[in-house]
Amino acid sequence: MRAIILHLSILLILATAGCQAPENSVSKRSSDLRATNAGEGLNQNSTPPADNDPGADNSSSNSPSEGQPKYVGCWNGMRGGRLKITTTVIYDLGSKESSSYKEIPAVKSELTGMMTGEEYLLETRADFPKSFLAKFVRLSYLSDGTVGFATYDSYADYTRDKLVGQGLFGKVLCK
Repeated sequence: MRAIILHLSILLILATAGCQAPENSVSKRSSDLRATNAGEGLNQNSTPPADNDPGADNSSSNSPSEGQPKYVGCWNGMRGGRLKITTTVIYDLGSKESSSYKEIPAVKSELTGMMTGEEYLLETRADFPKSFLAKFVRLSYLSDGTVGFATYDSYADYTRDKLVGQGLFGKVLCK
């Protein structure tokens, strides 16, 4: 949580000074956790739809269509990460890994700091060895419009809040 507050403080300072924040970023894990880096090709365990190009977007806005989850769209992290979430696939555009996913009910967590209480939990179908993403991805909406992404290797780890990766992301227009 301190990292999120620090990131938000830096963004506020940059905004009031007339500067722009870095275009992409994601919170790095501690040295014993997986790091985000560019990889080659899609994750071998993933099976994205053949007609779904993660870099393409035919819509002119980043708002999900009626009936689509709020998290569908493109996301830039505060330390370099770039994600795209469709209604069926989550892409890490930096590592070029992807996986289909399903949304499952999130356990309501105690509200702290800037949390709004709006949370989603995604269960992915593949591993992400080169990405901060993992088997379970929790999205927690914050009062400033950003979203905290926290990742877990198992549902049991999720229920114990034993995360393996995290990042603060802002929604952006898909290119």
